[in-house]
Amino acid sequence: MSPTTTAKRPARPSPAAGRKPAAPTPRRLPIALIAGVVLAVGLVAVIVVTMGSASEAAEVGSPMVAGEALPPFESIESETGLGLTIPEVTGADFAGTPVSITRDGRPKVIVFFAHWCSVCRQEMPLIADWLPGAGLPAGLDLVAVSTGVNENQVNYPPSEWFAAEGWPAPLIMDDEAGSVARAFGLTAYPYFVFVDAEGKVALRLIGGLSTATLQSVIAELART
Repeated sequence: MSPTTTAKRPARPSPAAGRKPAAPTPRRLPIALIAGVVLAVGLVAVIVVTMGSASEAAEVGSPMVAGEALPPFESIESETGLGLTIPEVTGADFAGTPVSITRDGRPKVIVFFAHWCSVCRQEMPLIADWLPGAGLPAGLDLVAVSTGVNENQVNYPPSEWFAAEGWPAPLIMDDEAGSVARAFGLTAYPYFVFVDAEGKVALRLIGGLSTATLQSVIAELART
């Protein structure tokens, strides 16, 4: 799909006078891998975003978002966020423990869940069960964002849902306005943003992913 490492090239001569150097080509994951992901996600229904409007303070946070927001993600075919620098987030989990998403030289997988989303309720337990034995590459971070919180929707509160499923990775509570989700261009749930070591978008996806697909994408991300 919203979204390889190449051998080092010899330095190019300075561009001719009066010409601006070409913009660098954003790093992207292999076409064959992306095509496979498109097919996999195409077989899974996704939930279109409707941000929650009623929530309790204990279930939402007050994250700080810095940097330019990514454009809304629609599809890989119309992706405009590839290679853009991600915003940085400072927030906390349900217990109040500080958690952040920064451009710290480590590749990242950021996954956004809404407690009422039927696909999220299938996807999150799969990832929670898979993560402890997944053997993620050293230096790669996986962070969840709990967003779209609405006390009038099913499966509320999200803190109990994550606890019941034994979520094993860091988690950030979004605020009531969904500021983190909007900053990363979320348009549907579940939503994945894969970030390279330079803090730039390598791939964005919506929909349920198999753990095998996640493993493949993460392995390639770690090589970028």
